[in-house]
Amino acid sequence: MFFAKNLVTLIVAATIAVASPVKRQSTTNCLVTLTPTPEFPAGSVQTDLNFAIGHTVAVEFTGSTVDNFEPIVSYNVQVELSVSGESEETVAAFIETWPGTTISGIAAQWAVSAAECS
Repeated sequence: MFFAKNLVTLIVAATIAVASPVKRQSTTNCLVTLTPTPEFPAGSVQTDLNFAIGHTVAVEFTGSTVDNFEPIVSYNVQVELSVSGESEETVAAFIETWPGTTISGIAAQWAVSAAECS
């Protein structure tokens, strides 16, 4: 009887430990202005920009998961993403180093003229 009660207590404690909610990763919000070279047809812009931004961030924060939450609808891109294990401030500081650089997409190179994070 004593063993059975201890076993039930242990199982309940283990279940609570495993089922504890995990806090969602905070996201970094940035406005980035980009110009593609070469120009390419509408429709492939979103795919290429998603790759360019996600790949550039993933190279900096190797081994982390990058989530890009918002669809891209123009070349003035509102970027909302998170990097596992990194603070919003660290990711924002990295993105704000992009102006004057070029990031690689699948079909184009994207010249970054501005990047501001909040």
